[in-house]
Amino acid sequence: MGGLIILTDIVFNHLNNWEEGFKTFVFEIWFLKCLFLCYVVLFISKKIWNFNKLLAILFVFIAAHATSIYGLSCMLPCFFVGLGFAKYKYYLLNHLTAVLFFTSITYIVLLQWWDYDYAKYTFFNFFKFLMALNDPTVARPMLEGLLKEFYRICVGISGAVMILSFILLIFAKLPNVKLLNRLSVLGQYTLGIYVIQTVLLERIIKSVITFDASSFYYFNFLLAPAISLAVLICCIVLVKLFLRSKWTSFILLGK
Repeated sequence: MGGLIILTDIVFNHLNNWEEGFKTFVFEIWFLKCLFLCYVVLFISKKIWNFNKLLAILFVFIAAHATSIYGLSCMLPCFFVGLGFAKYKYYLLNHLTAVLFFTSITYIVLLQWWDYDYAKYTFFNFFKFLMALNDPTVARPMLEGLLKEFYRICVGISGAVMILSFILLIFAKLPNVKLLNRLSVLGQYTLGIYVIQTVLLERIIKSVITFDASSFYYFNFLLAPAISLAVLICCIVLVKLFLRSKWTSFILLGK
């Protein structure tokens, strides 16, 4: 998929610099690469956990803040929260109302201190921080960035769990609807949808069509949903076609 992205960049975005092509190959489809790193950290931390629990927690913290690549510091806590939900799934499902109440209160309270400045902060690099302990002009912004990062993660997780528990409560009370069951099956295509839309939407459509002259409301409430739906349908069709062949299924989707 990385090679295909570079090819579309050459054709549609006139990429002719091998260094830019290399950067594209390294940084594109960042989510899957970050997810892979999360699994690596999980594997190693489980081995350390059996030996020393505090050392395992320290390792996870250092691994998350060793580099800012792929947003690992934000993804890793959410990854572990997801693992916790999977482990205690049945307990949480039996207490959805309590989960919704607690996360709603947490989200609403935390959001009172939100500031647009929190979207940007100095990344806390563990090794650079140790080397700059005697330099407050470097260490202080990093510590402030760490606090902002923690706050952002708490807001994000509480908000996400609030929405998820709210949806689960609603659907638990709905009758068995065939259309909803069919739509739920589309979740198995998320990997293919993600990689294909990277080529289709972020490369080809973006370079061929522009909507600069469109009004805010016309684009956001009409054009964007229509384009999103069309791309989504196209991606699902392509995923199904790729799955028919063991070669395309393996090379493009890793299955």
